[in-house]
Amino acid sequence: MLWNRPGDTSMTDLNVVALVIQEPTAHQLTASLGRIEGVVFDLRMLGEEGASLSSIGVTELPDVVILEINGHREEDIAEIERILGEHGEQVTVFVTSKDSDIKVIRRLMRAGVRDVLPQPIQTQELVIDISRILAEKRARLAGQGGAHGRIVSFLNAKGGSGGSTLAVNVAYELASRFDLKVALVDLDLQFGVVAHYLDLKPRGTVLDALANPDRIDPMFVKALLTPHESGLHVLASPADTSTSLDASPEAMVDMLQSLASGMDIVIVDLPRVYMPWTLAVARLSSPLMLVVQNTLATLRDARMILDVLPRLGMTTERVEVVNNRETVESASVSLDRLRETLKCDRVHKVRSDFDLAVRSQDLGMPLSKASERSDLTKDVVALAEHLAALCDGRERKAPGLLKRFFNI
Repeated sequence: MLWNRPGDTSMTDLNVVALVIQEPTAHQLTASLGRIEGVVFDLRMLGEEGASLSSIGVTELPDVVILEINGHREEDIAEIERILGEHGEQVTVFVTSKDSDIKVIRRLMRAGVRDVLPQPIQTQELVIDISRILAEKRARLAGQGGAHGRIVSFLNAKGGSGGSTLAVNVAYELASRFDLKVALVDLDLQFGVVAHYLDLKPRGTVLDALANPDRIDPMFVKALLTPHESGLHVLASPADTSTSLDASPEAMVDMLQSLASGMDIVIVDLPRVYMPWTLAVARLSSPLMLVVQNTLATLRDARMILDVLPRLGMTTERVEVVNNRETVESASVSLDRLRETLKCDRVHKVRSDFDLAVRSQDLGMPLSKASERSDLTKDVVALAEHLAALCDGRERKAPGLLKRFFNI
């Protein structure tokens, strides 16, 4: 059967239909779900023409149905059981009610209802649930398109937190130490430093791809890559302050996906600029590595970013935090408080070695080549090890010095 779909929607959008009784419920749902990017929200007041649960699974099948029921109405409960019995693998159902008792709730949960929401609705929890379902749908659709590498983005919570240094050196370690096919993409269009940090003269840039969106495919993008002696492939930034930041989100996504089709992993240095294309890249990332320092000012900005992501169609479960330049002596915020403030247990520690970081940048040399034994290098290697394991789902250990130098 062909289902009716709302007009002007993408296959990657999440179609949500809400059938409600009361105006306050309508206002709550519209305010919370109507602003999530990637969610097509259709609110219907029960009793009005065309607003009926009976059409679900007959003439239309949205991804999510939110139904407000009137207590113990048998007709409503039976319709929910019908929908989930026939289409439970294709549609997710939420129910909200002002006065449902425990027997009704148990019956609904047994039928397969995702959650029964008490009123007034806790909208933040619902937004997180909807964002998670949207992310799952997009991941499922991406998986149907064939095997491709993982895309991981590094984003500074506050300017100068060290995201570029981490992106460059993690990418280098993944290529040189873990023998993965790695692309490193510098999306800081105006002030990119990736090529400088690796002492490269780019033969092509991100702008060459974005200026020719109709030509973007794996072969075209591959031709723009600059090889590094480690085996790393770099797509550099134009590093030109006159470059417009008004890039096409579609072209940016096509470019990264084309790169990922021939790589094990694509590492992205994502600038702290909030444009439609940077948000599109963030949604594509798994994980998004949010780089912080344990200072109050940085954590405030990180918390703001994490709060807004669900409304932009991205679940915070795909975010990992990197506590960069961690030093016990100078920290104004403990690691435990950082986890509590950001509500994130996925926190990686990278210890500070400012002199080494500056020296490696000035020389155009990766950290591990400048100093293999530094705590900073060891933590970067551990971070690369973590991402290498995500690529194939198995634990990866960095080879020791003997194996690296003598291939034994």
